[in-house]
Amino acid sequence: DLPPHKILDGAPFTPPGEDVLRKLTVHFSNAWRVLSFVSESTPDCSAPRCSAAAFAYESRTSPAEAIDIAIGFRPGDVERNEPYFYVALAPRPKLGADEIEDLAELEGGGEWNDEEWFGAVLPGSTYTIYDTESAQAASVLAFFDSALEQLRILAGLEEE
Repeated sequence: DLPPHKILDGAPFTPPGEDVLRKLTVHFSNAWRVLSFVSESTPDCSAPRCSAAAFAYESRTSPAEAIDIAIGFRPGDVERNEPYFYVALAPRPKLGADEIEDLAELEGGGEWNDEEWFGAVLPGSTYTIYDTESAQAASVLAFFDSALEQLRILAGLEEE
């Protein structure tokens, strides 16, 4: 998931500046708190774990046989050049492009994703517009509430 870097050609590693590390620390510590809260309030959801391969947090729940919902945070990747929260549903629902465009709007500034996986995404640029940690957390929690509700409906676990 990481782009090529000059260290592959033998260049010395230059650590990022203190401001970058501070921002990453804030993103990860806030993500841990929010994901811990969401996983604890979501039935049968695992505690968040940090993946060494993706350097990302993720929790999972399987609310019914053959249905898997992942909630998580990534600091950015090839698809998105910024931190983001997500809720992913597997298997992918059988929806056409028109049906995806007709899905209800997600709270907190979230958006639907139908590229490599199906689910909802909340880009960092949408929740970091708020100047307090509590306002950012409220935006993220509103996103998770709306995304989880709508994905459960799409999976046939709840009625509209």
